[in-house]
Amino acid sequence: MNSDKGDIKQTLENAAATASRDYAEHQDVTHAQGLSYEVVSGSLPVNSGQYAQTLDCQVSDITVNGTEYAQAVVDYHYPVPVPTLPELLGGQAMGSTEEVWGTAEFPVGA
Repeated sequence: MNSDKGDIKQTLENAAATASRDYAEHQDVTHAQGLSYEVVSGSLPVNSGQYAQTLDCQVSDITVNGTEYAQAVVDYHYPVPVPTLPELLGGQAMGSTEEVWGTAEFPVGA
C-alpha cells in the first residue's frame, strides 16, 4: 500500500464528511454509506489484494447542546507491511492490519 497513515486518515475524514452531509439532507443510511465507500475506494484498496481491507461506515443522529447532527464514522483496517518490525526493536509484534477511522458531523437541516 502506497498511502501513509496521514493520507488514509484524511481520506476517511473526507468520506465521513460526505456521508454525514448526505445523511443530514436525505436521512438515507444506505445511500450515505455508499457515498463513503465511493470516496474511500477511489483512493484506497477495499476488500482486494493480499489482505482484505475492511471498510465500515456507521451513520446516526446525535444531539449536541440541543442541536441535531448527522454523524458518520468511517472505519478502515489497512495492512501493516511488516508486523514483526517492532519485535526487532525490542517491542511486541503488531497484527496484520491496523485500524484507522474518520468522523464527521453535519447539522441536520443546514
